[in-house]
Amino acid sequence: MSFPKWQTLVVEDEADVRQELIDALNESPEFVVTGSADSLSEGVNLVQHQPSDVLFLDIKLIGGTAFDLLNHLKASGTPIPPVVINTGFREFEYAQKLLNEFGSEVVFILRKPFWEGWVLHKDAIIEAIYARNQEQRLAKAPLLRKGLMNIQYNSHSHLVNLDDVLKVNTGKKGKGKTEVVFERHKLDCNLSLSQLLGKLPRDFIQINRFDAINIAWISMVDQSERQVHLRNGMVFDIGDPFYKDLMKALTE
Repeated sequence: MSFPKWQTLVVEDEADVRQELIDALNESPEFVVTGSADSLSEGVNLVQHQPSDVLFLDIKLIGGTAFDLLNHLKASGTPIPPVVINTGFREFEYAQKLLNEFGSEVVFILRKPFWEGWVLHKDAIIEAIYARNQEQRLAKAPLLRKGLMNIQYNSHSHLVNLDDVLKVNTGKKGKGKTEVVFERHKLDCNLSLSQLLGKLPRDFIQINRFDAINIAWISMVDQSERQVHLRNGMVFDIGDPFYKDLMKALTE
């Protein structure tokens, strides 16, 4: 079983640079490029009509800038996916302004040359996208919705009490499944981690790319080491993009 890749759009005005980024993205198991453009008008049309999970956006475009594109999408009410800003050294100040003005949309600044930056920053980009998706999920998910939930794996249906679930996490690499973890056993699940979290209440907080914990099971958060300790002795690292959501959830 394999899970869908993130549908990715690339808006970059230089053809050779655009193709370099597209190749790097398509070589990653997390992304598949489903559309590209080089101008402001084509970029706006692409985002408005092509469903996407992430947008890689250059600052300078034919006929305008990234500022123009994002402002146009906002004004038209078009949903904006997580945005990774592509920038050269001379444009970095403008990229910071974009991050300040569009902080809820821009999740990462990727410096050119792309291939070198991609190798160094790919994991950080992926974590930032997960964190943005979680932020949106938490804004919509109910709080403290306890009860029973059906966990489906192949032909088996398991009815579980969410109070008993310590965490959910991605399964072993290549197995294509998610694990629901209890104190003394685990259940496999057909859904991806993102799909499963979409069905769970806000009590389940993603703390890194692979793990989402039930906050009712937390015994301590080590803020200096950025680790979360569960009541059964389990300890997990907290990814930087997820730290703010976790600390906010603990005060609700």
